Amino acid sequence: VYSIPMDMPIERLYSRSEHYDSVATNLDDVNSYCPITRLQKFAAKGRIGSLAPRFNGVYTSYSKRKTMETDAPEVLRRCVEDGVDVVLLTAL
Repeated sequence: VYSIPMDMPIERLYSRSEHYDSVATNLDDVNSYCPITRLQKFAAKGRIGSLAPRFNGVYTSYSKRKTMETDAPEVLRRCVEDGVDVVLLTAL
């Protein structure tokens, strides 16, 4: 599990060297897999209350057990620590 500050410049939000489905996923538009600028606009317009100070990611290991026993509890812990009310999950 990793966390990135919510105000990270969008051009720094991905790495083409990391694992992703290059056939089904387009990394040219950050909002296609991490709708950060859309969420920022919604917050600015008052459509949502605010954004957490950071967003969390999980490296893909394709292990249901690791996801359920390790990654998900850690993401939950970080969300609770940040006072998050709602979580938006996206896949890459």
